Order: sequence, then C-alpha cells, then structure tokens
Amino acid sequence: MKHRSLKSPHSVLFLMLAGLLGLGFQVTPAGAQGVSSLEVIGAIRKGVHFLLTKSRKHLFWERGQRAGIGGGPSASVYGGQTALVLESLLYVQQSLHLKSVNLFDDPLKGAIPFVIKLRPHATYVASFQANALALLPKKRIWNTNAAFAYDARFLLHSMHLDGGYSYAIYPGRKQKFPTSPGNWDSSNTQYGNLGVWACAHHGLEIPRRYWRIARQHWMLAQHQSGDWGYWGFVGRPARSTTRGQIFTPAGLASLFISDEFLNANSSSVRPVRDPAVALGLHWLNRNFEPNQNNTYAMYGVVRTGLASGLATFGTHDWYRDYARTLINMQQPDGSWPGCFWDVSPIASTAYALLVLDRGLNPVFMNKLEYTHHYFGRWNAHPRDLANVCSWMGSTFETPLNWQVVNIHTPARRWLNAPVLYMSGFRAPQFSSGQIARLRKFVNAGGMVFCSPVRGSIGFRNGIMKIAQQVQGGNYEFHKLSRKSLIYTVRPWLHVYTPLFGLSNGVRDTWIVSPVDIGGIWQRRQYSRTVDWQLAENLYLYATGKSFLPDRLQTLHVPAPASPPTKSITLGLVKYKGNWNPEPGAWPRLARLAALHFGLAVKVKNISCISANGKAVPLLHLTGTAAWMPTSADIDSVKNYLDHGGMLFIDSAGGSSAFTAAVQTLLANMYPERPLRRVPANAAIITGKFAGPLSGNNLRHVAYRKFYNETRHHSRTKPRLFGIRLDHRWAVVVSRSDVTSGLLGTNCWGISGLTPRWSQKLAENILLYACAHAPASK
Repeated sequence: MKHRSLKSPHSVLFLMLAGLLGLGFQVTPAGAQGVSSLEVIGAIRKGVHFLLTKSRKHLFWERGQRAGIGGGPSASVYGGQTALVLESLLYVQQSLHLKSVNLFDDPLKGAIPFVIKLRPHATYVASFQANALALLPKKRIWNTNAAFAYDARFLLHSMHLDGGYSYAIYPGRKQKFPTSPGNWDSSNTQYGNLGVWACAHHGLEIPRRYWRIARQHWMLAQHQSGDWGYWGFVGRPARSTTRGQIFTPAGLASLFISDEFLNANSSSVRPVRDPAVALGLHWLNRNFEPNQNNTYAMYGVVRTGLASGLATFGTHDWYRDYARTLINMQQPDGSWPGCFWDVSPIASTAYALLVLDRGLNPVFMNKLEYTHHYFGRWNAHPRDLANVCSWMGSTFETPLNWQVVNIHTPARRWLNAPVLYMSGFRAPQFSSGQIARLRKFVNAGGMVFCSPVRGSIGFRNGIMKIAQQVQGGNYEFHKLSRKSLIYTVRPWLHVYTPLFGLSNGVRDTWIVSPVDIGGIWQRRQYSRTVDWQLAENLYLYATGKSFLPDRLQTLHVPAPASPPTKSITLGLVKYKGNWNPEPGAWPRLARLAALHFGLAVKVKNISCISANGKAVPLLHLTGTAAWMPTSADIDSVKNYLDHGGMLFIDSAGGSSAFTAAVQTLLANMYPERPLRRVPANAAIITGKFAGPLSGNNLRHVAYRKFYNETRHHSRTKPRLFGIRLDHRWAVVVSRSDVTSGLLGTNCWGISGLTPRWSQKLAENILLYACAHAPASK
C-alpha cells in the first residue's frame, strides 16, 4: 500500500495495520435511538457507490506496491484491500441485489479473477481472499479451488506454535504446521482463524489440532478481567488493556469459531461451557460502547453477535446502535472516514458495509433463552440454528440470520422472526408472566418449534402442556399427517419426519419434534437430508413462500405520536365454537388505526344477544368451521342490523365450511335480500367516506400466493359481498380470509388477501362503520 515514508520499521508495520484495518478508538456523540431499514439501505447504497467510483483500472482498490516490488511489509499486503472491498460488495449483492453490484460488469468482472489469482504473502490478505471467494455463487465459471488450497496451506503453516499469527511472510510449503514460535498480535490472529474457517466451510479438511491450538491461544491471551489486548509475545498474553473494545470481540469471535469445530459432536444435555467465552461476554456486556466509530472494531462485534446469536450486549441492541452511529458518521460522498492519520476511507467503508449489511439480514428463528446464562440447558446445541441458517442461505441464495431472545424481555422484541425455537432436556418451568409473553407471541402470529435434546420425553411432554396452557386449553396436539402443509408446502418434494402439531384452525402455532433435530443440525449431519429439508419447509410455511423482511422490520406497531381524535367500539361475536382463532388480530389492527387515522378502536368480546348498535356500531364474525346459531342468536343479530348496526364477516383461513354456514344464516335472516357483490364504486372499496377521515383505495388488491396457486389464477379485484339496509351496507362478507392478515404474517395455507390488503380493508370497514354509526345520525 502507498503510505508516507516513515523512518522506523515498526512505524511502517503500525501504519500498514492502521491503513488496512482502520485501527483507533473514538467515540461519537449519541444520536437518536431509532433507525429504519430505509435509512440503512440508503447508507449502504451510498457506500457502494463510493467504492465503485474509487476502483482503478487493473489495480481496482489497491493503493500499494505489487508483490515482490520493493520488498518489505507493505509489498506483502498487495491485494488485501481489493479482497476486503470485494467481500463487502459480494455481501451486499447477496442480500440487496443492487443493480450497481453486477458480478459480470466492471469493476467486479475484473476484480473477481484478480482476487482469485492472488497468492498472498500476508495473513490479512489470505483471510480476505478466502472470505471473499466463499461468497461467490457456486458456478463453474470461477475456479477457486486452487486459491482456497493455497490459503489453507499458507494460514496453517503461518500459525505460530502458541497459536498466534503475525504478518507472516509465507514460510514455504515444506514448513511444518504450526511454524516456529514468535511474536503475534490479536488482529492478525483473529483474521488467521477467520481465513481458515472460510476454507473449512468451503470443504477443505482442517486438522482438529488447529482448532485446539487456536482455542488454547485465545484462552492464554485473555486478561483476568475478561478482555483481550493487541500485542503479544511467546508465552505471555497481550500487554495492552487500552484496546479491549477492539480486541475483546476478536477473541470472542475466534473462540466461537474454534468451539464450532471442537464441540460439534458433544452429546451433553448442556452446552460445553467455555470459561473464556463466559468471561469475555461478561466483560463485553459491562463495557459495550454503542457510539464508537471504529468500523474495524464494529465488525468484530458483528461477528460476535452473529456467532453467538446474542441480539444485545448489556442493555444495548448492538445492531441498532451501530446502524445509527454509522448513518451519523457517513460522509457526503458516501464514505466512512479512516480512523488513523491520512488513511484512505476505502477499507473503513468496506467494513461499514459489512456491519450494516450482515446485521440487516432477515432473522429466520429466534432461540429462546429461558435459563439465567448463555451455557444453560436451553443451549445444549449452540450451533444448531447457525448451521440451519447457513444451509438455507445457500439453498435459497439469500443470507439469513438467527438470534437469541430472553424469556424476560417483552414479546414484541421476538417479533422480528416468524419462528421461536426452544430446545432442552427437561421441561422449562415458566412463571405466569412468562406464559403471558409466549401467549402474546403466538397470538401475534408467531409459531413455536421445539426440539428435545436426546429425544427427551420429559421435555416433549412438558412443552406440550405449556403450549396448551399458552393457548387456553382450546386446542389439542395431534400427530401431523403426511398431507400436512408442513410436509407438502413444496408439491414436488414431500418431506416427512414425525411431528406433533397444535393448530388454531387457521395455522399450526406449535410444532414439537419427538426426535432431537437440533442435535442433527448441530452436528451438521447433512446425510440426514430430510431433517434439513424440514427446516426449509418451516421457512416456506412461516413466510408463505415469500421473503422475510429485514432485521429492523417487526410486526410490532408503535403507539401514535398524538392521541386519537375519534373512537369506535368493535364487538367480536362470541358463540359456541372457534369464534376467535386469532386473538391478536383486531388488537393489532386497532393500533394501526390509531397510528394511521387517529381512530381509537375499543375491542370487546360480545354475545349476539347483548349486541347494541349505538354502543357497539360494528360487529365482526369469523370462524374456521361450520356454525349453527340458535334462533335467539338469529333474531338478536337481525334486530341489531335493523337498528343501524353493521356486521363484517370473514372466513378465517378461508374456511369453506364457515362460509357455507354464514350464507345459510344470512339467507334465513333476510330471505328477500340475497347477498350481492359490493360494487367497485362503493365507499368501502374507494375509501371515500363522509366526514374528515379518508380511507384506502381498494380497487386493486393482492391475494396470497396460496390463494392464487390453489385457484390457478391471480386475482386483483376485491371480492366482497353484502346486504344493504337503509342505503348502507349493513352486512359485508369476505368469503376469503381477512382476520389472519391483520396479524401482518404471511403463513402458508391461508386463502385470502395479503396482510397489507387485509389491513387496508379492515381499516375501511372501521371508517365506514364510523361514518354510518347510529349515534352519528
């Protein structure tokens, strides 16, 4: 790399390190806590644009000398900056698919073969090369095998006897592994381990001894306080304690890498406790700095957070804090400033993109931490979900994350993933408050998947009792048939492994495996294909064969900035049967109505007989099975409608049996007024109401993929039917599902409008009822 001349060789080394990695620790003032996906994606786009404009013909992002020209340490890092930038751009291309990041157009078209041809003479460059090439699509157009073989051999031979790494000029192929002892530093060492990890995931055989030596090194280099420093010498830990914020994440991430290979086959009912990890996490939880602006150090924290699954350090959501800090730091040209002297911002910008992009990826499963520490019984298989997300990311060609959520945290923090995963050897003992949090998650549209460690019957039976308690004893577990949508969500590939399910009539809310699937995922037993395909099916089922939103998007609806100006009471009709399969649907819609329209919606459970149009101007009736009302119920509902009330009906999940029962009910109630199609110019569809409130235009809507696939056509017009009384729509019927759409989830097997259009329709129904309420006349 090209730097100003320095007299001391040690200064050359330090400047080279600072230039490549952006060392230095500074703190920026705290900014606003909130950060949106649009802000993050906008920052990523600007950063990508900056890097693309800084590419130079034939040199790409290199600023130094060619290998072998001029000699010295600066020559040995040739290619490293380009490999680092390529890694960051490939991550962005995988997740955001930006048109500007085209693998077959300049500058990537030339940068990829440039990096493939590198034969590095430095630890950093070999690591960057391996991690960049690991992100290339698995196509024969790029032959990376020789590069991976070189990197693995180089990094194995460059490891010191005590497990550390330095800049490591290549010692030669005949050198034994590991090489002679010598001085080391934590930065080179973490990247040496990371490079070997990339080679292992590419499929190269790495001696188990390597991971034992690597782990031993980090354990010996750790200070008693739990942090790690920078410089190190043979037999002595790193001396400096002033950079714990930078190198403690380096030590933790490297230990997680080592433990991934050393403890993969553990059969313990608890995770193998790593005291160095426990101590390091304790230090990081106490000392996490949310506002630091060192992008190199941030990336170390990202690696630790993603490897452990931990969403928070201390009381901080590390990704949200870092995203806000980076957005505030970004320069007008899209770059992030270097952290030392006149260093180019290229490396710092590449690290910033890695932080923003990797952390933003969708979260597929949250793993429930229900004991008091990281190495509790809930985590007997620490790498189960990490391996699943890696497998599915490769299968679906989109990166996925997982994370850990604590049973003591509010359920709204679990809602950025559709599936909550629980594992254990014994049944958890939950308090009433914890049961209530689980209930909120399930009622909000979440699904729980449980795997018993070593097939524990105690855990399985206990968790089934908890599930029934969570859902009020309204539903029973059953063994899923081979025709279950969990198995048949892909018609061309029927997957089957025994599972027990609990359904609310609309969707499966709890799935319990009788076998230790988590252990299979932990051990990466890819020969058991069906157990990996099951994870893929869970993803497709929970997402409705669509893509998950990113990490920052959640089903939780915040409170409005100002109090509502209008109000309405909505009655949920109670009857003997499954009258409220999705208890979280209307409460969530009520929050949306307050946020979008300033309309306060009070939701009440009400019997037909007690319905009063002035007190409750809108009733909602739904169900999942045939319903036979009593004559008293029929008379009460008719009286309610005749005196100004409004009734909205939908078939939860798209139940044809409930639809048929409703049509019979209405035919008996108003034999002279058959259901007719609500026209496109009706206010319920146009969103134009009397009064100050204006609703949504529903002339063109979208239906779920399941609805379109099972009906073999795509529908774009709303299909609503109704009965008019006194120049108003007193009854509005949707034969397809609206209720579950109000949750915002997109579960497979539901026939109805998409969540977005379900919510818009329900808002229009509320506004229409407000405009025609008896009390307003």
